[in-house]
Amino acid sequence: MIAIITDRANIAKQIASSLDMDITTENEGYFQGRGFTLVWTDGELISLSSPEGYEENRLAKDDLPFIPQAFSFAVCKKKTARGTVVTDKAAVKQLNRIKKVFDECESIVAATDFGEAGELLFRRIYTYLECKKPFKRLWINSLTLKSIREGFQNLAEGSLYDNLYNAADCREKADYLINFNASRVFGVATGLVCHPLGREQTPTLAILCKRYHERRNFVSIRFFEHRISLGKDGLFLSFALPCTMKNRRNAEKIYEHLKTLPAVQITKVETRSRIQPAPLFYNLTALQKDANERYGFSATQTMEIARKLYEEKLISHPLTESRYIPEDIFKTVPKIIRQTAVYCKMKNSLKTIDMENLNRRSVKKENIRAAGHHALIPTGTYPGYLPKNEKTVYEMIVSRMFEAFAPDCQKEIIRIEAVAGNLVFKSEQSRIITPGWRTVQNREEDCEEDEAKESDIFPVFTEGETVPISGWNLLTKKTLPPPLYTEASLLQAMEKAGLGTPATRTCIIESLFSCGYVERQGQNLVSTEKGLVVHNHIKEHENCRRRTLRQLGKDACRRQ
Repeated sequence: MIAIITDRANIAKQIASSLDMDITTENEGYFQGRGFTLVWTDGELISLSSPEGYEENRLAKDDLPFIPQAFSFAVCKKKTARGTVVTDKAAVKQLNRIKKVFDECESIVAATDFGEAGELLFRRIYTYLECKKPFKRLWINSLTLKSIREGFQNLAEGSLYDNLYNAADCREKADYLINFNASRVFGVATGLVCHPLGREQTPTLAILCKRYHERRNFVSIRFFEHRISLGKDGLFLSFALPCTMKNRRNAEKIYEHLKTLPAVQITKVETRSRIQPAPLFYNLTALQKDANERYGFSATQTMEIARKLYEEKLISHPLTESRYIPEDIFKTVPKIIRQTAVYCKMKNSLKTIDMENLNRRSVKKENIRAAGHHALIPTGTYPGYLPKNEKTVYEMIVSRMFEAFAPDCQKEIIRIEAVAGNLVFKSEQSRIITPGWRTVQNREEDCEEDEAKESDIFPVFTEGETVPISGWNLLTKKTLPPPLYTEASLLQAMEKAGLGTPATRTCIIESLFSCGYVERQGQNLVSTEKGLVVHNHIKEHENCRRRTLRQLGKDACRRQ
């Protein structure tokens, strides 16, 4: 008998059905048939032992930093309603089921999520149970029948993923040591208890607190902008002086001088082509960002919806960092596009896409198994009825696929320079020549800053002609403070800073809420007083450390 272990009961059921196994034994905690026994974890079962569980380590101030001679593991614990921490009985029960299956099998197929978290989940159980049976790894990117069966036909040796496991193991142990020691040292140094720190949580808090201080200390600066209006054939076009001014008196002098000038000379009319490339596919972070901006979905909400869509075989695996698909998946795309267009009533979008010459911007020649999950795309499975929010996210993924394979948006850029006295005014407009991917959703948000509306009509100027000035304007403006973070912009900042993964960024943000460091104000995320206290203490400690290091450096130089 071959054992199969996966991480969720719903996924186990999909795999069992694809392998023609008996799915009537679900209540027993496993599926059997066709020479397989399939079990699942339903969450994390094994974790690193709590620091209090190491007998050789006292946890007084003088014993810090806490670094065990060897790490130990235990069945996961949970908090009761009374606040006490006890061993999770459900975890013990499921672990015993898995042990029984592992003891009776000849070999194992690891069908947990392909990625660091899924590999770690399996290996922790495998090691804790002291299992020595050979195992192989199942890699699938969707739960369709075809994908699952192909995956079982191409099982990989488990040892090929040792480095993936080692990376996950190292990350978890680093988090464990840093989080505990930093939190304990912080408590000792400040007297503030129940203020946990984290390797990725604390830098994320710093991003929000830094923005708070930037806004609090922001001083708005007034500046002035000169504009003129040129008319021809009853049409008008606005020109701006590229440099702005901060001094009102000087700005007004130039404005008064401009009013004495009757006309300008057109010195340059330049026309060139530009493309607005089709967007890349979604990865989880990009999907969460757009769902938050467009519909107000939280990162957690979007991830859970994406998980449901995956388990319903409608989309590929959502926990992905990639925004590309490999060549072998690209070969299946025409069929997926045609099927999805029918299911989602998007046949008109097919007119935009050249099926014989699909846009390949989001296609890369890469090793799937080495690169992890590819970008989020629909599988071509009929969606049937979907609740409102699931339908919204599914259609976002479908629309993005159509946009990604559609032609680029072709534009014409017209730059004009007009000289008034010794001042050079400039104007730039872009016009859409061929909308390409922009026709799929026709969203105003996709318009670029200098883009003219379809209904706009502008005068045509030629180099060397003299044009009367129709109007003058002196605009008074002020610099604005940096905006507060939303979940969308925070996710983007975390991604740019290399904080977390698509699977963990949501948990990091939620941990800030649960610790009371951050709160929501509408769509904005704002650091609380508690969060600011933690950040300010850490910042002051870091400044003190740097001052000490600088002084030590100066003392060393004097001694030399």
